[in-house]
Amino acid sequence: MSIGIDLGTTFSCVGHYENGVVKILENENGCRTTPSVLAIDEDGEWLIGQHAKDFVTNPDNCVFDVKRIIGRRFNDVLLQKDMLLWPFRIEKDGVDPVLVLRSGSKTHKFSPVSISAHILRKLKENAERKLGIPVKEAVITVPAYFNASQRRATQEAGSLAGLNVLRILNEPTAAAIAYSLHGGQRLSKRNILIYDLGGGTFDVAVVSIDGPRITVKAKGGDTHLGGEDIDNRLIRALADRFQAEHGIDLMKSFRAMKRLRKAAENAKITLSSSNNARIEMALLTANALEDHVSLIVMTIGTFLKTSRTNQDSPPLRSDGKFFLNSPSPPSVSTVKRRLNAAGIMGRRPVKKPLISEKNRAARVKWAKEHLNWTRQDWNKILSSDEIKFLLFGSDGIQ
Repeated sequence: MSIGIDLGTTFSCVGHYENGVVKILENENGCRTTPSVLAIDEDGEWLIGQHAKDFVTNPDNCVFDVKRIIGRRFNDVLLQKDMLLWPFRIEKDGVDPVLVLRSGSKTHKFSPVSISAHILRKLKENAERKLGIPVKEAVITVPAYFNASQRRATQEAGSLAGLNVLRILNEPTAAAIAYSLHGGQRLSKRNILIYDLGGGTFDVAVVSIDGPRITVKAKGGDTHLGGEDIDNRLIRALADRFQAEHGIDLMKSFRAMKRLRKAAENAKITLSSSNNARIEMALLTANALEDHVSLIVMTIGTFLKTSRTNQDSPPLRSDGKFFLNSPSPPSVSTVKRRLNAAGIMGRRPVKKPLISEKNRAARVKWAKEHLNWTRQDWNKILSSDEIKFLLFGSDGIQ
């Protein structure tokens, strides 16, 4: 049995394709997503997911955002910047980072790969519990901008979790394959904007689809631009305002920052249906949230206006949208409105996701199991995002 895994920065998800339908497998709490959080209790027992998130009482026994650490060197500039915001400890082990956790009086050190392996193992166990049979294989998706080291580390984590990792697949590529497979219908020639704003990473790609043939014309993104970054910007702004008014630096208190982070997350949800959200110490408005989202819109706009398939081609333009994921409803509406105002989006936008991001890895896994493609076919399809590749059309392989 095989599964598709979306190993996310803040949340992870596992899916299985059965009887022509993608089924997202619920965890033990009945939830379709599992927080990518790991903690260790005083007895040295692992807590993963929501249990870990609820258990956290101090910064010494919990880690998160491991996707931003895996495959990086300790001296990596982005890692050093992130370390200023994380409450947990990271130490140097040769050239690599190790995460330091405490349980009681004991100190434990773990590599980012081992932490990710624990999360993947938990997802595997959840899948086995729901399906009632052993799970041996998986496709794991990663951001398009993950480098070779990050991909190798992710594959190693999957192996440590007891999985035969069939493919480490770029998220935009997985989305394009899922889009083409959706409904089994041949699509007219068009450019599709694939937009994936997750908890910690941002991917955007323009693909040209002409029937069963698809070309990834351009791709871009940022491994440090996501919902978590919006939260961090909000938290900094709120903490700065509180310090200016009361002379107290909340950034120095783990418990205060934990409460403030939760309040910022709740405020984003409130702003999806209201123009204002009150956080005990301050009033957050929808306009203020849009200011923090503007960096994302600027990144997409710059990418679309400057990307070219070759030196003589005009800037790429999307004929439709394919919104895969976004950290909050206000973020979606803001991105849509600003891109339309900038004249970036096409005339016939797709107003709702055709394929959920959380379903795509499972769809690709199903295709690998059920479509009569040879290894050579799949190597042609998946070895490079820059080549034209064949997809399953209404009458089979084209």
